[in-house]
Amino acid sequence: MKIKKIFFSALLICILFASNSVVFAKDIALDVIEGDHEYLILATVSDIDENYVTAEFYDTLNKTEEQISSSIQIEKFRYSYCSEHADSFNSPKIGDNIFIALDKEGNTYRASAAYKTDTVDSRTLNLLVPADMENQECMTDVAAVAYYIRNGGANISFAFADNTVSIIRDGQEHVIYPTDAKTPTAIKYITGEGKAKNTEKQQDVIAVNPVMPEDMLHYKEMLFGRRIVALGIVLSGVIIGMIVVYLTAGKQKRG
Repeated sequence: MKIKKIFFSALLICILFASNSVVFAKDIALDVIEGDHEYLILATVSDIDENYVTAEFYDTLNKTEEQISSSIQIEKFRYSYCSEHADSFNSPKIGDNIFIALDKEGNTYRASAAYKTDTVDSRTLNLLVPADMENQECMTDVAAVAYYIRNGGANISFAFADNTVSIIRDGQEHVIYPTDAKTPTAIKYITGEGKAKNTEKQQDVIAVNPVMPEDMLHYKEMLFGRRIVALGIVLSGVIIGMIVVYLTAGKQKRG
């Protein structure tokens, strides 16, 4: 009975370890896309003091009856990129173009999530992302938010799995990240010197209702392969756990 409990505990730990990064990566994106925030705005940082960031309002993705002030004071915030790969990038600077999810309490604006952008025009906007985040698991939430902004805040369902982001359309998953381009959709990677990283190809954002691309089969095969790898990792962990339990039990009997 004791061995059986240890076995199931090891299995649970393996499953949680394999799925934890996916859950964490999607949290920020889903909060922006599905959260009930009062304002999703595009603006430019015009001033920063000890307590507030002042931003000049340009446009909003969620239309509101309330008139948004042309100049907004927001409680001091940091960008929402992962601290592991972008800690030095996460402090706003005067002149930054930003996309920010805001909630209001009285006369105070607070940021729920914020990203640096290359423009305040959602039709051509790219999120600016530190080059160290390229191909990391934390890119999934950024890719989803970028896609959401470039589609004007349209009502889109997203799915996250194995470092992959898909949109759900007509009951099917269509992969939007990773793409077959070296730069993901509506993303620009920024080097430590603050310059855009050179890429061979920049792919436009996929329309909300596109015709299925011919290479979608390749995406599905890639997604299936990633899931097989994840399953293999979980099973390997279970097998190793069983071996350890067996050897430990054997030593206890001999003792």
